[in-house]
Amino acid sequence: MGWLRPWFESMLYEEMGEMWLEMERLTHDLDQNRTSVRCEQTPTEVVVRVDIPSLNPRHEMDVRVEDNVLFISGSTGRDEERERMQCRFTLNVYLPAPVEPSGMVTEMDPEAKRLIVRLPKRMIGNK
Repeated sequence: MGWLRPWFESMLYEEMGEMWLEMERLTHDLDQNRTSVRCEQTPTEVVVRVDIPSLNPRHEMDVRVEDNVLFISGSTGRDEERERMQCRFTLNVYLPAPVEPSGMVTEMDPEAKRLIVRLPKRMIGNK
């Protein structure tokens, strides 16, 4: 049975090497699709900028505010250049000040692959 040991060890190292390469590929893909969020406020509004690396003009998104939390979810559609399927994402952003959801304005910058959400601050005394 000792003659099986070199064969078994070589198969084990080969399989581990393939698994390692697959993990590196998946990690790279995750890094390429990592979103970043910046939330800023002025005296009159809260501005949220979300960088979505795989965002393209065929995006589908749901953007809403509930209880001072901005919920963003969607998918980026198919990326024909890279032959990849859509990237699905969900983000919850806790807002630094009370806002008026009815005054929300969203815009997409496809060149920068960025979603910008502007929310007017709720005036003191308004619910």
